[in-house]
Amino acid sequence: MSKTLALRTLVVVAALGGGCGRHQARVQTTPLGRVSYDLAEAVSADGRHLTSVTVAGGALRTAVDGRPAPGYAGAPVGFPQFSPDGRRMGYVAMKGKRLVMVVDGKAGADEYDAIVENLPTFSAEGKRVAYAAERNGRWVAVVDEKPGPEWDKVGMVVFSPDGKRVAYPVRRGMKWRVVVDAVAGAEYDTIGRASVVFSPDGKHVGYTALTDGRWQVVADGKAGPTYDSAEAPDFSRDGARIAYRVKAGGKQFMVVDGTPGAAYDEVGRPVFSADGKRLAYWAEKGKRGVAVADGVEGTAFDRIKDWSLVFSADGKRLAYVASVGEQERPVVDGVVGPTYDFIVRGGVVFSPDGQRVGYGVGEGSKCRVVIDGRRGPRYDSVSAPLFSQDGRRVSYVATLGDKRFVVADGEPGPKYDSLWAESLAFGPDGAVGYLATVGADLYRVKQFPSR
Repeated sequence: MSKTLALRTLVVVAALGGGCGRHQARVQTTPLGRVSYDLAEAVSADGRHLTSVTVAGGALRTAVDGRPAPGYAGAPVGFPQFSPDGRRMGYVAMKGKRLVMVVDGKAGADEYDAIVENLPTFSAEGKRVAYAAERNGRWVAVVDEKPGPEWDKVGMVVFSPDGKRVAYPVRRGMKWRVVVDAVAGAEYDTIGRASVVFSPDGKHVGYTALTDGRWQVVADGKAGPTYDSAEAPDFSRDGARIAYRVKAGGKQFMVVDGTPGAAYDEVGRPVFSADGKRLAYWAEKGKRGVAVADGVEGTAFDRIKDWSLVFSADGKRLAYVASVGEQERPVVDGVVGPTYDFIVRGGVVFSPDGQRVGYGVGEGSKCRVVIDGRRGPRYDSVSAPLFSQDGRRVSYVATLGDKRFVVADGEPGPKYDSLWAESLAFGPDGAVGYLATVGADLYRVKQFPSR
């Protein structure tokens, strides 16, 4: 380590002071750059990089870990879009009276009159980019800067999770169809907005379609039964199963592998276990909410939080957050937990081995994290907890006043001005890593136990 790096590391720890417990965690910091995020920011999937965006000289400027990237001088249109790994950024900009797509600071060769949603679509690994654009009344899908065939209209372009396949809705005349891997499917009156989806393994594609006022789900080119309405399908991780919500006769129900389930006043989005063997969703009947797991209703509450259903990694356990009046309760394996003012977004979290359970809660004006039923210290706010891969360790982000810090295994680390919970990650050396700032200075931090 250089003298400069060592000095800056000491300055960070000393200037920010300790945490709020008996033991003070040790940290090792690596200075990255100076950040400015007037418009947007994103953390990479591995939690090690921060992409930020600001406006300078009429153009969007992006930086990765505080290091500026080349910019394009055209005036931006709308907000930027990051690749899933947070390392790339694209946006639409003006070039004279037309639009261009700018990716990584470089404008595309072609100019257009319109671009769908004024946004690009990146593949999951960030290597490919696509968008739908119009010029002189004709629309094309632009994939990797190569325009495809012309249509009267083109919708949002989507990639399969592995980035190898491409699909998008198109219209010619009054009829719509979906193009998958350059092959156009059957004609329909319309295709559901943002309904084109690939299975997680990339082998299957589904969407909703309207014909003569009736909706249906089309999976791999095969149209299912028609309903009053239908939502975009969800696939199991291995692509072997499919589920989607429909409405008929004033009631909603879940269709699982082609078989309709019980009728409810409202149903939520389906959630598959990792192995695809189990399925859960929330439903409402008579102004009461229930979680339905494998077709069996759980205890009725005022409502089930629609974002909260989660299976353990092995699929054996199920948890969710239930509302009781103005308060909320965790439910794990059907057992109803204590009542809190609220449960932190992120809900109940299982350790990777499924043996441990944690969640953040609000109590009055303070928050705390509960792990395996044991309540931690009170802070102004907390994030949902993160377990290590072996399930033995746990960390989360806490706030006191205007400072943020990481609490790992009960030990608070140094306080920072900004700290991104999505950057938290346990490393093989036992440290928990994250990105944080002191003023505008960005650091990659590794926090070790004090003992």
